[in-house]
Amino acid sequence: MGQTFFVLKNLAAHRIKNRRTVLMYALSIEFVIFIFVGVSVQIENQATQTLQSYNLKIQFQIWEILLKVLLGQQIHQIVICKDQDFQ
Repeated sequence: MGQTFFVLKNLAAHRIKNRRTVLMYALSIEFVIFIFVGVSVQIENQATQTLQSYNLKIQFQIWEILLKVLLGQQIHQIVICKDQDFQ
């Protein structure tokens, strides 16, 4: 009983400090996620530009990709074909 009272009293006394700590923690996690997504987009963009520089186009199999996304599976298969095969 004494420890519970002490914890509740401590939380009440340091409420503002605890809010700031939670806010800083949340902003840190958001920043890490933001950087990770930005780097991932840049890597995907660079890969696409590299393929396009060799005059290749990417053909996505839309229904297969949509099904994998809905099932929560990772997408590993992308069909790459030459420009004349793409049409």
